Amino acid sequence: MPHPVIEIGVYPVGAAHPPGLDALLAFLSCGLGARLRRISSPELAPARLIVLGMPLQLEPPPAPRIVLFLPPPDPSAVPRSDWVEPGPIPVMGGLVRFRGGSGLPWGYLGGGVPFSWTSRDNQTLIQSGFDLLGPVLRAISRAAEREEPAAWAHARLEDLPAGERHLALTPWVDQILRLLARLLDLEPHEEEAGALPRWPGRARFAVALSHDVDMLFKWRLRSALRLLLESPRWLLEGRRRQLAGRWRELLDRLRGGADPWFLVDELMDLEERHGLHATLLFLARPRDHQTFRYHLDRAQVRGLLARIRRRGFETALHGGWGSHRSASRLAAERHRLERLSGGGTAVVRQHWLRFLVDGTWSAQQGAGLAVDSSLGFNDRPAFRAGTSLPFRPVDMAGRARPLLELPLILMDSQLFDEQGLTAPAAARQSSEVLELVRRGRGLLTVNWHPHTLCQADFPGRRELLEGLLQRIAAPDCWTAGLGEVAAHWREREGALGLALDRVDDPPGGGGPCAS
Repeated sequence: MPHPVIEIGVYPVGAAHPPGLDALLAFLSCGLGARLRRISSPELAPARLIVLGMPLQLEPPPAPRIVLFLPPPDPSAVPRSDWVEPGPIPVMGGLVRFRGGSGLPWGYLGGGVPFSWTSRDNQTLIQSGFDLLGPVLRAISRAAEREEPAAWAHARLEDLPAGERHLALTPWVDQILRLLARLLDLEPHEEEAGALPRWPGRARFAVALSHDVDMLFKWRLRSALRLLLESPRWLLEGRRRQLAGRWRELLDRLRGGADPWFLVDELMDLEERHGLHATLLFLARPRDHQTFRYHLDRAQVRGLLARIRRRGFETALHGGWGSHRSASRLAAERHRLERLSGGGTAVVRQHWLRFLVDGTWSAQQGAGLAVDSSLGFNDRPAFRAGTSLPFRPVDMAGRARPLLELPLILMDSQLFDEQGLTAPAAARQSSEVLELVRRGRGLLTVNWHPHTLCQADFPGRRELLEGLLQRIAAPDCWTAGLGEVAAHWREREGALGLALDRVDDPPGGGGPCAS
């Protein structure tokens, strides 16, 4: 039996409304699990009505049970230093002060009254003293990246202005969705009257599990030559035991032994023991700015691709170093991966998270890709777009793109290579991030590089991954690969009457690997 869909009318007072309003309402619909639709007259409102305007501008009709007055969205407003609890939720733009009424049970830290409410007969009227929607539109259009592109170019949290860095440390957009759900009486625990459940099986939160296959082989000609040249220095430094181990490893490899970083099969074994299947993202170009990686058409790699497909894991594209602004390069890489893996792919994550807000999404769409997961930081688990949830990016014209973004939140190299955390500290930080997402009923997109399962070279990482897998295999979490998560979100959009895949968009033109 299909879940009943709640209708929420949205009435902009006056004819003017900001570009991107319909795209914003589509995102809010999917996040809330209720259908938000713009109406031309408040008389057409269903049981819940959102008014984009001030109470003095409109006398609401008696039919809606809940009327929520919001200031008109202002996507140009910048964050203040104020926060609203619970959340925290940032205040952007100026505050609107209301007279009379009593306060709602959400306090405002910093002065002023953020909400007031009153009731008449069977109707509740709620007024917000700050703009809740403009910040969300700003986030999914990535306005901050357009305004200061240099600060975001290397996908490093530490490069951002202090205000943006502070915002990125919490999924504040998800908190706005939670607040709206409470104001509009859309609590997800209600069976019939509540919102459409966000995740399959009514799971509390979800995890998109993925692995960038940056390295497959430790021992190549280059690494062997490096060992030969570095051996005298290691001897002088007294590192004889480590040096002997490296030489034994190399000689074993030369005699036909297994490479210590060729661990994708072992990774699949580990995840299958927990009933999980992830997405494995492969580089289609063997070189980047740093080093040689691997050839896809090598017999050993082609055999691995065949085994991945047989075992039901998803293969996807890890876009090459310069492909983030070139549709033709991405298309060539995609076709090469599909030809050698024997299956199609519509999922991509750019190598080293290279991303241009006005170029990368357009290039990916032009290459026939439909799902991206590049929007994250190289140096810290965080929320680059303020949300953990999938979303359709809003372009400069205010249109929702047909491409779906799954923001990258947690990556092994953020913890160990960039921050240099010990294994216990890395476990604490990853648990804190998981709990942030769980509380917001969000999506934790995880990227773990397979070659770091080599315990001799990357101590502590296998154990942390095993602990994470055990946690996300629990009943309160739904876990899938990137493609399956995207398919679920599109199915959810369809159940809510959204048809965003048909939006036209003209075609355009990675985290640090632990290697």
